[in-house]
Amino acid sequence: MVNKGIFLEQLVRLIEQSIAPDAVVEQNVVLPVLSSNSGAKAQCDVVIRTGRSPRETITIVEVQDRQSPVDINTFRGWQEKLKDVGAQHLYCVSRHPFPESIREKAALSGNTVKLITLTKLDADAIPLNFFERLFLYQDVDIPYARKKSFRFPSLQGDNHKEKRERAIRELAELKTNDLKFSFCPPQLLALSTICINQVSAEADLSPEMKSIHLGFDRPFFFFLSTGEWMLIQLEVEFTSVSKLTKIPHSILSYDQLEDGTLAWVVECFYQSQWGPVWTKMPVIRSGDEWIISGMLVNIPENMQFNFHLEKGTRQKIERWKAVSKDGSL
Repeated sequence: MVNKGIFLEQLVRLIEQSIAPDAVVEQNVVLPVLSSNSGAKAQCDVVIRTGRSPRETITIVEVQDRQSPVDINTFRGWQEKLKDVGAQHLYCVSRHPFPESIREKAALSGNTVKLITLTKLDADAIPLNFFERLFLYQDVDIPYARKKSFRFPSLQGDNHKEKRERAIRELAELKTNDLKFSFCPPQLLALSTICINQVSAEADLSPEMKSIHLGFDRPFFFFLSTGEWMLIQLEVEFTSVSKLTKIPHSILSYDQLEDGTLAWVVECFYQSQWGPVWTKMPVIRSGDEWIISGMLVNIPENMQFNFHLEKGTRQKIERWKAVSKDGSL
């Protein structure tokens, strides 16, 4: 599970990159302290670089993810860090409103310091009506899979007997989640992922038996055996079970003091049988357009994430597909 503070820093980096797509936005950056004779350095949660040297502008972003507001001593530390690293701007991000003492000091800095809050909105205050937000969790399990037949077309004849036998042994020991196949090397796939992609995402499915043929027609299908790609023709029989669950979601607003909302974040959480799954998706408004430039995803191991935007119905759908955690081929 990702640390909540680190996760919030990742989210802020993604939001800031969405707001300034031409900037270089980095997380967890160490910058030199300019006045230090001993090479001291300062850690910054997020650093935004715009322009180019010698006219480069550096903004440091400090993020606090606590149950209490930022206190004046923490803010003073951030201001000192701003001077130490020679940055031009400081953005302070918190889930809570800033105290009046900090608001006054930020106002005295002109455009140097910006105070930003990330706040959960009431349902009636959500302005994101450009799509109907529908989030679905699709739990897909592959409880049974077996190879009905296989053939290595490029390993026929006595000259390839040793390689063929070695590949057959590896195939016999293969698990469904092993990354050993590819339609386009060097990109690797597990057989469980290939099977799951054959499962309908439209409705709940009771146990259903299917059979797929891989590598008999284009595209070619490859098996990675001892570091070498080999053409394979494989017929697999598998059983799949699928269940769809509608997931609640919430909206956060990324508000800059005196400048209003700069972005919104659509966040979704679900406690699946495999573990917690959640996403955070920044949405930026640019004129009459709404821009979704990225998504932050945290899912358990052995789970596949798919994002799909429905056309026509104007519904955004997120689907998580859970992969069976065990299973021999």
